[in-house]
This record gives sequence, structure tokens and C-alpha cells, in this order.
Amino acid sequence: VVNLSLENCKTIYNETLYQCSNLTTISLPVCEYVGNSAFQDCTSLTSINLPICTSIGSRAFYNCSSLSYVSLPICTSIGDRAFFRCGNIQTMVLGVYSLSNEFSGRSLLKEVYLSNCSYVGREAFYNCSLTNIVIPNSVTSIGEGAFYNCDSLTTIELPNSITNIGYSAFY
Repeated sequence: VVNLSLENCKTIYNETLYQCSNLTTISLPVCEYVGNSAFQDCTSLTSINLPICTSIGSRAFYNCSSLSYVSLPICTSIGDRAFFRCGNIQTMVLGVYSLSNEFSGRSLLKEVYLSNCSYVGREAFYNCSLTNIVIPNSVTSIGEGAFYNCDSLTTIELPNSITNIGYSAFY
């Protein structure tokens, strides 16, 4: 499988395309759930656009080392290590409620677009190459070290809704 296009697929179960190293693109316009390790080790995968997906399982895209673009605009849940070892991600569109340190250490990550997020967690973007981020009005708290060592960050817009900023959040 090189290109996956399933117009009516709502669920991708655990390990469905595990280690499918030739897969480059995914088109799943009505997919709501991606299971654990569903695309793990799909090392040629470059782009993910899941416009109505609400939940991503643990290790779903683990070690998708060619992945550069991720769009999950209404996703509310991202499992542990879902994007671990995806070091080439440059742009992410996220709709999660709460971000953990899932994206820390992404040295190429330059752009992040958040919506519906209420909490940017501890070390969420630690050591990333972000240049610009707009924090939406839904965010009330930014965790400790959330943007620590993001030396390329030149512009950040903070809304009035923020009531707590953790230690070294922008150090």
C-alpha cells in the first residue's frame, strides 16, 4: 500500500497498517478514531489530514520518521507517544483540549495552530524550532517549561484568558 484513501472509513483499528513502510499518504475524511500503533513504523508517511478524527491511540504514528505535516483540527484525545520519533514534523494543526510533552524535542517543528485547547502542558514544545504560535482564548494555563528552549520563537500571542504561566515556560 502506497496511498490510502478510504472515503467512508470511520475507524482504523490497532496495528491496521503497522510497519507499512511504503505508505506515503493517508486520506480518511470521515475517520473518527485511529487505534493504538495503527500506523506505527510507516516510515515513508509524509502527511496526515484527519478533519473529523476525535481520538488518536497510543503510538498511532510512532516512528513515522518522514512525517512533516499533521492536521487534527477537532481531535480531543492524543494517546501516549502517538507521535514519538516523528522528528521531521514541521507543521501541526491541533484541536486537543490538553497538550502534554508529546511534541517536545521536535527540532523541525516550526508552526503550531491550536484550537479548543485549554491547557498547554509541561514541556509541551520543549526544545522545538517554533517561530510563531497563536494561543487561543480557550487556553487558561501554560505549564512549566512549555516553550523552554524554543530559541526561534519570535512571536507569541497570549490571550487574556490565561490565569497561570508555569516556571520557565518561555525560558
